[in-house]
Amino acid sequence: MVEAKRKSIATHPTQRNTIPHWIWFAVALSVIALAAFIALDTTQADGLPKDVVILSQAALEETYGLRVNLVAVTAAGGMVDLRLKVVDAVKAQALLGDAENHPTLFVDRSRLFPAQDISAETARLKDGSILVVLFSNPRNLVTRNTPVTILFGNIAVEPIESK
Repeated sequence: MVEAKRKSIATHPTQRNTIPHWIWFAVALSVIALAAFIALDTTQADGLPKDVVILSQAALEETYGLRVNLVAVTAAGGMVDLRLKVVDAVKAQALLGDAENHPTLFVDRSRLFPAQDISAETARLKDGSILVVLFSNPRNLVTRNTPVTILFGNIAVEPIESK
C-alpha cells in the first residue's frame, strides 16, 4: 500500500518536476539584457572607443606639433619607451597641457598608462626637445613588431609597430 501511494503521488499532475515560471522569466530577461549590451557596443572595430579620432603621424605633427620618434620595448621587455619630438612647442603645449591628453598606449584592447607623471616635462616643452615617456609592460603585452596606438585623450595616432 505504501508503494501504491508513492506511485500515485509521483504521477499526480500537480507534482510534476517543472521549472517555475519565474526562472523562465529571469532567463528571458538575461537574454534581452545581453542583446541590448551587444547592440550598445561603444567601440570601433579595432577596440578603440567610438569618440576617438584617428590621425596619421603626419597629421599629428602638423596639427599638434609632435612627431613620434620611437615606440620600443626596453628593460628586458618590462617597459615600453615612447619618444616624442616637439616640432612646435606651442601646438604641443595646447594638446599636452591638459593632463587628460597625456599619452597612453592602446594595445590589443588594453590600455597602458605612463609609469611616471609627465606633467613637469610637458610644462617645459621647447621646439626640438624630446619627450620620453615610459610605460610598464604587463604580461609582455608589447613585443617587437606589435602594433601600438598612441592615445592623447580622444585623439589616436594610427598604429605604429614597436621596435
